[in-house]
Amino acid sequence: MRIRRKPEPQYDGAAEPQPLPELRPEFRAFGPIRTRVVESLDAPGPVVVLLHGFSDTLDTWTGVLRYLQAHGQPAVALDLPGYGAADALDHGRITEQISTFIADVVSHYDRPGEAPVLVGNSLGGFVAILAGDEEADAVSGVVALTPGGFQHSRLLSFAARASRLIGLTPEPIARYAATHVLPRMMVHDAVAGASAVETYLGQFGQRGQFRRVLSTAPRVSAELIHGPRHVPHVTVPVLVLWGQRDRLVPATAALEVASRFPRGKHLILERLGHCPQMEAPDRIGEIIAGFVHDLS
Repeated sequence: MRIRRKPEPQYDGAAEPQPLPELRPEFRAFGPIRTRVVESLDAPGPVVVLLHGFSDTLDTWTGVLRYLQAHGQPAVALDLPGYGAADALDHGRITEQISTFIADVVSHYDRPGEAPVLVGNSLGGFVAILAGDEEADAVSGVVALTPGGFQHSRLLSFAARASRLIGLTPEPIARYAATHVLPRMMVHDAVAGASAVETYLGQFGQRGQFRRVLSTAPRVSAELIHGPRHVPHVTVPVLVLWGQRDRLVPATAALEVASRFPRGKHLILERLGHCPQMEAPDRIGEIIAGFVHDLS
């Protein structure tokens, strides 16, 4: 499919563009969940809400957020419940808890006549699609980057089985797996994604954070392997992006997933892996900005 670029900001030459404000994290509550957010909301238009995947944090979107800020597209990234600096999850279904949280987020960032656009990667892509169904009147579009929960590979099935052993595995071994195996599943080009992967791994150095994050793995993987409880009926535009070199979920799933939605389209991202925003943030930012522009 062809993605149109959002027009570049125009300057009359009378004055140099002002430096962009620094993106600073802050804390905000959405319903009962308190979490960390980074916002860039000065520009007009619908707000892009960026949702990360399993065991990740809002930091995965830093490059994309900077691109959107520089190109006049309002956006926000936040830690999902149970991850990063957000409040913990309870013992219910994780995807349903995150969906409830997203409903509160969508309501908060709604602008008159301009409903937010949800953008999610992996687990975030899955819950973004669910929100497109459950919050159909409150969302103007969905961009799902390699969303889980619709198709899976043997590797993901193996990871789901292995995740059940985390609680029985000595921490040094579990930590080695998380810091050496997970990054290889997330990106194809370790050099291009090095900075984002380093930030991702940094969270595991925090006391207690490692076990907290990985303790959700068996539940998340089981929910994604079995898929949604019902086929989402999403009538808003949906763009499915898939990394050609995704090791967790095959890129062949892109067309199948997009075809489930009446206004669904798909785009294969060459030479990118499961977390394209880590490897090519400007490219992903350009695609998102073009998607939002085409909604108007």
